[in-house]
Amino acid sequence: MKKNAIRISTQYKSTYYLFPDEFNSIDDFVKYLDVNPNHFIKLIKFSEKTRYPYFIEEENEEVYLRLDQEVEIQSVEATMLKREEYIARLIKLVDTVCVGCGGYSNEKDSLGEIGNLKGHWGQISLDGFCDLFWRKDTSECK
Repeated sequence: MKKNAIRISTQYKSTYYLFPDEFNSIDDFVKYLDVNPNHFIKLIKFSEKTRYPYFIEEENEEVYLRLDQEVEIQSVEATMLKREEYIARLIKLVDTVCVGCGGYSNEKDSLGEIGNLKGHWGQISLDGFCDLFWRKDTSECK
């Protein structure tokens, strides 16, 4: 299910939140922050162990945030998935995309399917892109 969201980025990281119902647009949200500096605002934060634009519905948390530093705010669209669907899609990706990566180790035999996701949460997007992927040398491939 698609949801309106906001991305709040600092110099070091981006965090995603559900767009607050009390605002009609990102402009209204930014105006509120400008008029109310150093006030806390309640937001629903998406899980940090997932990768944009896909998030797990059941893993959101309510937080109070004070934007008293320089940040970048952007309106984005997020796709919310049930935990089971997210895991199933991630397992499929690990089995196809990650096997060619030099950092990949197959832990299925000892830990089962879910164990094979160790180290992949928050690294690989459900679109198949991973920031940490590096191609094995052909002599390393079996």
